[in-house]
Amino acid sequence: MRSIQSRLTLLFFSITLAAVGVVYFYVAPSLETNLRNQRLSALAVSAAQFSGPLQHALGSSVSKPVVDRQVRQAADRASLRVTLLGISRGTLGLATYTIADSQAVGGVSKLRFGVAEAAARTSHSATGTEAGPGGQVGEAAQPLFFRNKPARVAVFSAPLTDVASNGALIRRRIQEAGAIALLLAILAGYAVSRALSLRVKRLEQTAGRVAAGDFSARFPVDSEDELGQLARALDDMQHQLADLLPGRVPGADPGRGARRRDPPPVRRPGAPAGRSPGSAGHRPAGPEPAGGRLAGASPGANRPLGAGQGGGVGVHPRALPAFLPPAASAAPGADLDGLRS
Repeated sequence: MRSIQSRLTLLFFSITLAAVGVVYFYVAPSLETNLRNQRLSALAVSAAQFSGPLQHALGSSVSKPVVDRQVRQAADRASLRVTLLGISRGTLGLATYTIADSQAVGGVSKLRFGVAEAAARTSHSATGTEAGPGGQVGEAAQPLFFRNKPARVAVFSAPLTDVASNGALIRRRIQEAGAIALLLAILAGYAVSRALSLRVKRLEQTAGRVAAGDFSARFPVDSEDELGQLARALDDMQHQLADLLPGRVPGADPGRGARRRDPPPVRRPGAPAGRSPGSAGHRPAGPEPAGGRLAGASPGANRPLGAGQGGGVGVHPRALPAFLPPAASAAPGADLDGLRS
């Protein structure tokens, strides 16, 4: 994970995986909940709309066949399952019991119909779900009043298997789309990171050539983004280095630096301009004194270099003629008489 290419690919994959996870674990359940709530709202509207004929089934004078027929008619109109429940109030509190059912066979009688008790207690319609033999069942309870009191409760119910199947279908589609998105994210991340890494590699190779002394190398400026601006800055720096070090040649050893130049010789006071004392071909005017070049030197020339007048400091080594060997200039106190030979 040290390369930019691997890190960018992993970043693209992580972002896509996080987005797919949010959609799968948050959006899909909330969407299924919204579908369930919409279905319960539709049940509540149907209960309020088709429970009117059941109002005539109230009273002890109505026979059981008439009540059953009215319940089945309401169920046919609403295309739902309708259950009519009575309300009993005793020492144990409010309870409901089944009077008629549009589908006596089918397992509905095994349901508790908790929404019926809620509607009887609050005198308002109520909705809810409970687990049935075939899955979740949606219920909408509508209270029926007799003498301004809830006397019966009509429950309109329908299975929510279609909502569950739709939710499962949505989650399956999210999984499929997420797998495709992750694959595309890996490919896109690899392509983008590879393009960036290649541009960085070109800059690195050019910098290596410049470091080796090849000032003919140019940094490629192929865009106006941050890498392009960096390449332009490096190219400007390369031009300045080429101007400062004109003696460098392609392939030169980077450890040698610029060409070494000898320091200019020191000219003694009174020496003529042009050739410096001690340089090749220099001869003082007039005949050469007997005994060699040092014969005409000052009387103090034969004394040790480190001794001056009264034991003071002698001639500075840099003021010596250039033909003297290094030992004479490096060793203070050396005797010049040994140089005559």
